[in-house]
Amino acid sequence: MLSACLDFGWKENKETVAANPQDSQSQSYEKVMSLVSSATAGRSEDCSVTVSGLLLLPRGTNISVKRYSGGSDRKLIDSVDARVGADGKFSAVFPWKDGMYPAFGVNRVAINADFNYSSQSETVLSVVGNHGRNLPHRLLKPDDAEFPSEGGRLHELLDLKFPKMSSACRAIEGVRQSEITYRSTAQGTIQLDAAINKNADLFRIKLGKWTAVQQGGKWVVTLDAHDIEDKKATWEFEEATKKVKYLDPFSKFLSAY
Repeated sequence: MLSACLDFGWKENKETVAANPQDSQSQSYEKVMSLVSSATAGRSEDCSVTVSGLLLLPRGTNISVKRYSGGSDRKLIDSVDARVGADGKFSAVFPWKDGMYPAFGVNRVAINADFNYSSQSETVLSVVGNHGRNLPHRLLKPDDAEFPSEGGRLHELLDLKFPKMSSACRAIEGVRQSEITYRSTAQGTIQLDAAINKNADLFRIKLGKWTAVQQGGKWVVTLDAHDIEDKKATWEFEEATKKVKYLDPFSKFLSAY
């Protein structure tokens, strides 16, 4: 029989806490409808999206947060490993991926956790049990549907609304998504971001953050970089026409392919 409360180790004195750290210790675990107490999505200044929230799992639990495409196919776009921290909180950052930043609108997100010795520490398993057998069976996706009492895993599907990108982020994305013609053949194109990364790898250039400022109706987009010294590559982006132009020798060098 499952105890009403589990010791998640959220408090320094290790006192037993209820399923939700904000609730009183007398609350029964049976009232909990999901191991995901809350989850939200926020857009950062670097244009990435951070999915964060509260899980009713012990400190140190390893999880994965997966992002899927829209439509019926639900293709996996990205997967980020994370760990439950203080007070059951977690966060996972989804950066630039496959030629774009995470799109505005409703995104399908899955929060997953396996409860076995290859995935979790002994400390975590001492609380949740091997295969999560100390957790309510109804809150888990069973490893075997015919024998749910034998344990399962966390697999929670959520539809989260990702915030809109700022105008600066749209300018940065416009530069990174622009296409350039192959210099050698003039018969094909490559996304500028891919060319920059290929040149950076080839010449061992460390790439930093992207920023954008508006000047005279156009955007100046800057990429920080470092090889022997700190450098900046700048491009001009015209939002109405999507036209991109390099503004200095270093950005011209990075754009070449």
